[in-house]
Amino acid sequence: MEHRENAVRFAQSQQIAESVITQAMQGVAEMVDTRAPIQTTHAQHKAIPIVVFNPAPGPRTEIVQAVISYAGTLRSAVIIDEQGQHVPFTTVNRWRQELGSAQLPRETVAAAVMLMGADAPGEFIRMAENTAATMLGKPEGSYEILRVHIDAQQPNVANIEVLIAPRGIATGRDHELLAAEQQILALLQREDIHMLNISAIDQARETIDFVANEVPAYGLKTFWVYPRGIKEETSTTAASALSGEQQRIENEWYRVEASAEDGTLTITDKHTGAIFTGLNRFVDGGDTGD
Repeated sequence: MEHRENAVRFAQSQQIAESVITQAMQGVAEMVDTRAPIQTTHAQHKAIPIVVFNPAPGPRTEIVQAVISYAGTLRSAVIIDEQGQHVPFTTVNRWRQELGSAQLPRETVAAAVMLMGADAPGEFIRMAENTAATMLGKPEGSYEILRVHIDAQQPNVANIEVLIAPRGIATGRDHELLAAEQQILALLQREDIHMLNISAIDQARETIDFVANEVPAYGLKTFWVYPRGIKEETSTTAASALSGEQQRIENEWYRVEASAEDGTLTITDKHTGAIFTGLNRFVDGGDTGD
């Protein structure tokens, strides 16, 4: 019985440790400069950063699996590392999740549109975005519609599939959305349509495998996924210049100096002027037996 209780305690300890590690990595990743080395001009072409951690005492090259959320497909995507080198990858899985669905009488929706004055260009889309955000328990304006697919081939029923995503992650094509809006407003006037089957789906998720090459010991390395590839005319951001001597290294943000006497480190934040001394010092002392 005691051994089984120990197993439960070990499982709880492992669960807590994994949660702490995940939170710590998220905190570190939020402080990492993930500005892409190659800039793009279109929001849908914006690079998606992936921060890879290495907890081992030596550099590692391993296969990494990541899940990418994107409104389109990654067929034309490329991955580059911090040196701007292309990294091969393969798609393992691709799926979409239905966030919610509703079956509504056409007359009810038509009356709501008329009551709210949502028949002006763009107003129906905005109303639908706010409704979707409310259904997901999010504030109004936090989600946007990227694409609408309408199928009115079945008798008496129109199926409307709406692709939504958190605002700012991707952008829809305004002219396509306005065209879909007019098509829906026209459906609301058709007496042969009795019901509207409306479903909201999130942007596609793709699981990919790629090789994270030479991730430094006890460190991290950032990779960037360019969903639409990289054009030749895109500009490259200058990498941080790293310089150093025998007991000192520095870049534009920090200076790290090692003491020749005791091996401790002194780190200077060159932006704030803060100086941290006595780092990397280990004190080995006896305990009191408890």
